Amino acid sequence: MAITIRNTEIEAMIREIGRNTGEGPSAVIARAVRNLSAKRLTPQESLEKYERLMRDVPPRDPRLTWKAIEDDMNSIFD
Repeated sequence: MAITIRNTEIEAMIREIGRNTGEGPSAVIARAVRNLSAKRLTPQESLEKYERLMRDVPPRDPRLTWKAIEDDMNSIFD
């Protein structure tokens, strides 16, 4: 499958990277795509990441804790 890049700035960047690494345009793009694919989080990893971030946010009401929220959620859905 052929891919045409119609963005001259991106094309120039690909060629510059290729000059620095000794790779052709296809190899530069392949490496970039592999790197991006490797950095993607699974849905479960993404959820866990955001849960960790949310736990670091202090509640507006000091009585509102994550434990209280979890207890309420468990009472609703159990």
